[in-house]
Amino acid sequence: GHTRAGAFYPDAVVTEMPVTPTGIYVQAGSFTVQDNAVALSGRLQPYARAGVYPTQIDGQQFYCVRLGPVETVEQADAILARLVADGNEQAIIMVE
Repeated sequence: GHTRAGAFYPDAVVTEMPVTPTGIYVQAGSFTVQDNAVALSGRLQPYARAGVYPTQIDGQQFYCVRLGPVETVEQADAILARLVADGNEQAIIMVE
């Protein structure tokens, strides 16, 4: 993989038949307060389908705001660029 603007981009992998649907997301932020995550996801709906994903990190509950899934890293890149341009500097691309 390679890093650009602080975000990690996996190397492109060519597969003839995906076993599972691609899970490329742009994570706009993570919060310990669910209401804050919900508010951000609402503001981001114009960019792409946004959702709140609860996750546990080191035993603490976080609420991650992610846009997607999108089908290509290029699409994720375009969303990321718009988010960063609009002041969401913590936005990162995630592949699951």
